[in-house]
Amino acid sequence: MTAAKPRSKPPVRTARRRASGAVSWLRHAALEHFWLKLFSLGLALTLYNVVHSTRNAQRTIQVPIVADMPPPNAARTLVTAIPESVSVTLEGPRQQLDTLESARLDPIPLNLRAAKDGEVRFSLDMIEGLPSGVRVNRIIPASLAIRWENVISLELAVQVPLTGQLQRGMELASVTVVPEHVTASGPESVVKSIQLARTEPLDVGGLGEGSHSRSLPIRAMPSRVELGTTTVEVIALVKRKLVTRDYDVKVQVVGLPRARTEPAVVRVTVEATPERIESLRADSVVARVEPKGGELDLAHPGSALLPITVDVPDANVTVSPARVLVRW
Repeated sequence: MTAAKPRSKPPVRTARRRASGAVSWLRHAALEHFWLKLFSLGLALTLYNVVHSTRNAQRTIQVPIVADMPPPNAARTLVTAIPESVSVTLEGPRQQLDTLESARLDPIPLNLRAAKDGEVRFSLDMIEGLPSGVRVNRIIPASLAIRWENVISLELAVQVPLTGQLQRGMELASVTVVPEHVTASGPESVVKSIQLARTEPLDVGGLGEGSHSRSLPIRAMPSRVELGTTTVEVIALVKRKLVTRDYDVKVQVVGLPRARTEPAVVRVTVEATPERIESLRADSVVARVEPKGGELDLAHPGSALLPITVDVPDANVTVSPARVLVRW
């Protein structure tokens, strides 16, 4: 019995002929009625564009607001914040909405010249300049609550805060502000809530004895409040720091050795620099009265209420009591 021979593979040339036939078929299918197919494709694209361009769509744009305000002499001020624009939602053909710009629309006018409280409602017909087929769907915000206040003026005292330290042994004798008051003008409720006009801090750091002048700005006021002046002149007077010491001193009667006083001892208060107080000896503080002839008859017994004299150089002296009864 003879064995079967294996089937041989097709030659390479047969495979190539088949591939070439497939390519030819595809080329023939693509080129057959080419212009008709190209026309159909163009017609389909045109129809798609027409259908989608006429389909309604929505778009939100910002439309500016123009407020017609009352004249400056109306003595009324608006306390409601007016937005620069409102959000307007439009509906219409997509193609027209895509080319629409807010700059082409007319601003919304608000007539506020009457300066009266009330509510302003935004109606759809306020939006002008829309192309045909585009309409307004809604406006946000739909309304504004308008509130006005009277404009008043009040005098405010100027306060100067201090910062820094003076030179050693110095003290601030006085702070003078020119002007002492400034005028604040604005909404009544706001102005009445302001108590003081504060300046920027006055830096006294390192200042020595003498007068020092500075120009200081007043800190910013609340919104819509204006000041008659925004700067003041501040004069700081610096002097040496003084201390006091009390002395109980017996009163001496000049020219009448046997005279006596009531009270016999007075309180003498000496105010001076620390260095002067330290150098002052207690026995150098002398309290005396000086009866003078002419008005007083010193030749005969009598009495008189006389002032006390105390001399302490480079110091301020206070005596208590200032007068004593002298008997002779």
